[in-house]
Amino acid sequence: MDHHFPIMWINGFAFLGLTRAALCAQALGLDGSRFEQEAHDLRDALYRSALTFFGKNDRDVNSALWPTGWASRDDALIVERFDEFWNKVRCPSGKHAPEPLWTYFEAGQAHNYLLLGQRDRAWVSIEHFLSTHVAPGLYTYSEGERDENSSLLWQRTRGWDRIKYVTPHGWTAAELFLLLRDCLAREQGDALIIGSGVPGAWMPESWEVRNLPTHFGEVSFSFEPRGNILAVEVETPPPKGVISELPGPVDLRVVG
Repeated sequence: MDHHFPIMWINGFAFLGLTRAALCAQALGLDGSRFEQEAHDLRDALYRSALTFFGKNDRDVNSALWPTGWASRDDALIVERFDEFWNKVRCPSGKHAPEPLWTYFEAGQAHNYLLLGQRDRAWVSIEHFLSTHVAPGLYTYSEGERDENSSLLWQRTRGWDRIKYVTPHGWTAAELFLLLRDCLAREQGDALIIGSGVPGAWMPESWEVRNLPTHFGEVSFSFEPRGNILAVEVETPPPKGVISELPGPVDLRVVG
């Protein structure tokens, strides 16, 4: 792929495809055990290969937890390799070094750090994306150094400004949108997780989120700092319940 061999990336997406095939078979009332077994075997192979390969390609930390889901944040080796990437590539010597070319990769990395439980690292990249735009004020992002993947057509069709980049970039926009959504609420199997990426700076204030779409229907929730009350209203109660990942302890109250 792209003239090299990102073996963990490619096989991670193969794992994701197999797990989704099994889900589709189940939804259609078909036997998906073949896909489940293939996914299980492939995940085992990924873990066996992780010691040798994981982290040697920058794409590994874009995809291990999100969106492929083959890795676990409880695995010490996975966490160690994410730490190495952060300290050597994304934030060397404690200074953020934004991805200069493939902006969607940094957004994907931030999503993985979020799922690792490292919200502060995720927010380093989120703040960068929210404050740095190719078209100022329009929250658009680019790919590559100039005219990437446009066959030089961009210069003839842009029509509205002398911006050298192809923008908006759909992949980056989608990555960032889904990352911000998961900061607020996300599914983890049959559980609904609230607040994985809510910053600690929000906690002294009252705030609320209304009618957020999830696998369990629309979800609304609010936080009241007096009493640290997190009130959650969910259309369909998740089989494994609602879990708070807000900074600090909360009094969780669920209606649904």
